[in-house]
Amino acid sequence: MNAERTTVRSLAPPRAVEGGRVIVEGSGLPLPDDRAPSVLGGETPAAVVSASTRRLVFVVPPGTRPGPLPVTAEDGALHLGTLDVGAPVASDLHVV
Repeated sequence: MNAERTTVRSLAPPRAVEGGRVIVEGSGLPLPDDRAPSVLGGETPAAVVSASTRRLVFVVPPGTRPGPLPVTAEDGALHLGTLDVGAPVASDLHVV
């Protein structure tokens, strides 16, 4: 894992629905040598799509309820921000 101090500059988009991709940008983001970083949406593990010390992309976990969702990394040790999760109003649409 890197020793650089972690700074989170943005969590984008600030609002998402379950299954949406979210990008965390900053510096010194966790990047363990032997595995992908762990990300939690609330208490639920989120799938990490890509990771570097400057950018981390994850998927909002399935079953996430609407409302504020704290996003943490490395078993909750690092707070990345809070995401506003919305309720889906349509289904079976092609997401662009």
